[in-house]
Amino acid sequence: MSHSYSRIRPLLAALLVLGCSPAALAVDDAVVAEHQRLSDQLKTLAERNAWSGVDRTFQQLQELGVEPTAGEWRIAALASATAGDAGTAHDRYAKSLEVEADDGAAHAVSDYTTNYGRVELLCKPGTVDLQIDERPFQPDRARAVDFATLAVTEQGTFDGMLPEAVYTFGPYSFAVIPGQDKATFDTRRLHLDESGEGVEQKAARLPKPTREPVALPFRVPLAGGAAGSAVVAGVLYGVAAGKHRAWEETNTRAELEPLRSQTNGLLVGAGVLGAAAVGLGVTSFTVDARF
Repeated sequence: MSHSYSRIRPLLAALLVLGCSPAALAVDDAVVAEHQRLSDQLKTLAERNAWSGVDRTFQQLQELGVEPTAGEWRIAALASATAGDAGTAHDRYAKSLEVEADDGAAHAVSDYTTNYGRVELLCKPGTVDLQIDERPFQPDRARAVDFATLAVTEQGTFDGMLPEAVYTFGPYSFAVIPGQDKATFDTRRLHLDESGEGVEQKAARLPKPTREPVALPFRVPLAGGAAGSAVVAGVLYGVAAGKHRAWEETNTRAELEPLRSQTNGLLVGAGVLGAAAVGLGVTSFTVDARF
């Protein structure tokens, strides 16, 4: 009888004593048999170094609802470590130690705790690269970096462990330090240019503009009146000059009198407006009052 089956058999006997139905016992026997089949398959795949198959089989084993044995946890942890998934490997080795002590598993947990740190990276797939300043020469640590790099590129997410080093993730530069709390870097809220640089875009509502009465000094309308008077005076003076030329070129008295009257009137009007322009202009620079 296998080790996994012997662990569950006493439970089945207890259920029988308590009066469980034969159908319920048949279901339990089916679960035990399936667990045994998957456990054997797990070991066969591990012997063939078919680690992706090991991981899939272990997930099926967990779905049975039966607690894996320490050996099954260790095989699954080795599959994760081989793939470069350091975070999952650490967790599976730690789970195996909860079932039974093992020097190899304890050494693996210690190595991850001492040389790795937890990081969560989030981005839109294919927009940001994960880069490391100095690639580690240890194969297991290099695989962990490659695993995280591929995850952010293809899936846009990584939540696991990286070896101690300095990394660049889009506009972020950070150091992984063992023992520190998990650090999270999310570029999904950033507007990135082609180089991967960017600034955070924060959703903020601007206050609605309010209309407030503005106190204008008297000098503003005074200066405007001076300018307008000067313009009109200039126009009248120009018209008066034209009338004066026409008056000089006229030879009959009947035409002279009307032209002389018009010219004199225009000159008087231009003079009055010119004086008003000067007065308003001087006043606009001396008065400092407000409405």
